[in-house]
Amino acid sequence: MIKYDVLIIGAGIAGLYSAMNLPENKKVLVVCKDIPWECNTFYAQGGMVTALDENDIPLHIEDTMIAGAYHNKKEAVEILSQTSLDTTSDIISRGMEFDTDENGNILYTKEAAHSTGRIVHAGGDATGRYMHYFMMVQNKHKLQRNTLVYDLLIEDGRCYGVKALVNYQHQTIYADDVIIASGGVGSLYEYNTNSRTVSADIHGICVEKGIELRDMEMMQFHPTVFVKTPFARKLLLTEALRGEGAWIVDKNGRRFLFDYDDRGELASRDIVSRAIFNHKRETGEDAYLDFSMFEQKWFHNRFPNITRTFEAIGYSFPKDRVPIS
Repeated sequence: MIKYDVLIIGAGIAGLYSAMNLPENKKVLVVCKDIPWECNTFYAQGGMVTALDENDIPLHIEDTMIAGAYHNKKEAVEILSQTSLDTTSDIISRGMEFDTDENGNILYTKEAAHSTGRIVHAGGDATGRYMHYFMMVQNKHKLQRNTLVYDLLIEDGRCYGVKALVNYQHQTIYADDVIIASGGVGSLYEYNTNSRTVSADIHGICVEKGIELRDMEMMQFHPTVFVKTPFARKLLLTEALRGEGAWIVDKNGRRFLFDYDDRGELASRDIVSRAIFNHKRETGEDAYLDFSMFEQKWFHNRFPNITRTFEAIGYSFPKDRVPIS
């Protein structure tokens, strides 16, 4: 019988950070259904939000509540903000290197719905990739890939293990505690910006088991995505671009978002997404992300991966503007 103290389903940032905080003397298994870097964490570009200090916590909470149209559970938002200082400090103290200025001070950027710059980033526009690699290295427990969980073992309201296909072989894995950190549901959509592994497997199992899911209708649509590719997973253009000053414009260069919200490009994602959708439906014309205000050297240094990715399909940033969904 295969038995662990803790089984963690998912090897993205949530699963790996959980593993990092479990003692080495615990018998822990982290599983993922594909290769570990095929997850949404790896593809995240813009950065990680944190309250700047104790004084910033109330404003961070308010920004988050407003962005969530006050549908948020305030207690959860308060915990998120209050613990962000310790979590960020902990990650940095373990060796995670975020982007800094020439004096070694951490650089913060601004993103939509934030009233101030409080997003830390790494590798310019490769924050998720850098953080995932860092946590993979930090993890001292066993990580097992090609493990597709297809059933949760539950008795008297307690989960005591899973059934899974491990390298296409059926296997039962028992554990005293099971942590579900399996990600979202994005790749259920025909077109999306998610990892191919993010397909709601565990959500479906939970429904079968009578485990209540909450707020599943609150699906996030990213407003700045390049969709003119033949692949299901489309190319994301990080919100940090708008945080640094990029514009969303119509074919004539007009910043039409101000017709919908006084914050323009820095309105929350739901507002920006609906505005772009309405603009395209009403005019029959594309919307564009415009980078012409940026100096080339600065842009290539700040957004190196986006620069290279779009250069490969014929765009020259920041000179060219790009059509977005």
